[in-house]
Amino acid sequence: MSTLLVLMLLAQAAGPLAEGNKALDAKDYPRAVEQFTQAAAADRTDFFAEFQLALTYNLMGKDADAIAHYKAALAINPELQEAQSNLGLSLLRAGDPLGAIPYLESAAGKKSTYVTEIALARALLGTGRFAEAETRYSKAAAFDAARKEDLLELASGYERAGKNAEAIALYREFPEHAAAQARLAALLSAAGKTEDSITTLEAAVARAPTDASLIALAQAYFKANQIAKAADIAGRAAAAQPRDVELRLFYGRLLRDQRKLLDAANQFAAATQIKPDSVEAWNELAAALAAAEQYPQTLAALDRLRALGADTPGNLFYRALSYDHLAQRPEAIQAYNQFLATSQGKFPNQEFQARQRVRILELELKKR
Repeated sequence: MSTLLVLMLLAQAAGPLAEGNKALDAKDYPRAVEQFTQAAAADRTDFFAEFQLALTYNLMGKDADAIAHYKAALAINPELQEAQSNLGLSLLRAGDPLGAIPYLESAAGKKSTYVTEIALARALLGTGRFAEAETRYSKAAAFDAARKEDLLELASGYERAGKNAEAIALYREFPEHAAAQARLAALLSAAGKTEDSITTLEAAVARAPTDASLIALAQAYFKANQIAKAADIAGRAAAAQPRDVELRLFYGRLLRDQRKLLDAANQFAAATQIKPDSVEAWNELAAALAAAEQYPQTLAALDRLRALGADTPGNLFYRALSYDHLAQRPEAIQAYNQFLATSQGKFPNQEFQARQRVRILELELKKR
């Protein structure tokens, strides 16, 4: 080998492209960018320098910069499959699925891989080309059976587009997938197929109960007016998620609807402990306690609502009723009158009762 050739090879080995690769291997990305930029500037026909520069920008999370250099590499070598694939992925991450499609299609045509097929499927989904997307999702799944769950992305896309029938069909393909079955049940319920929704959720709960599937089944039972079943399942869910305020309230209302008033009050009280400033929880507690004729406890709950600035006409009526049952006549009269002053004809039955009780209580006080 001539001395000149040896010197040329040594110069190439020590050149910016080689130095850039060393920096890239060492994850010194700023230096890699510097060296690859020099290499690309030194030889405008060096597609590899442009590709490596783009790849480095990818690794730095700078997709916009990567896109420009992948395009530069492809301008030099239009058939470079890796550049087409990476450019498509970069465009997809940058929120341009339409721009990504031709590059990903070309890359997949040259070499179909899981990465190119799933990226193309997502790009097609992002542009509303559902049938083509489904084909590509299936091709991606062919590389690994476990990847079939990627089809759930398509099902979600169908939902967002209002194509619920197509989403239902896909969700039915995943009978062992708890989240898919929950979505299936929700769509069936929304379509008025309550019994189908219940059957789906019952099967999911029987296989592997989750917090989400229990709550969904309880809600489905409630929608079907199967209150006892709804309460039983909601109770299981509440036991599993004791700090969930909304779940406590839901369970409490189901118990209340079965006239299990003290049990309901316990759930509402638990909700107030979790979220002490919840007007909704205190209102439910006061109403349940009043219905259970627990008047001292009702007044305590109403005092809390007053402190929260939630002294509504309804709460004033419960306050008057509680004082009345506790034979605290002056306080009852005052509360009834406050209720009448604020009710504005919205509660005709209670207003009639309040007027009657005020007259009776005032007569009783006079007799004393």
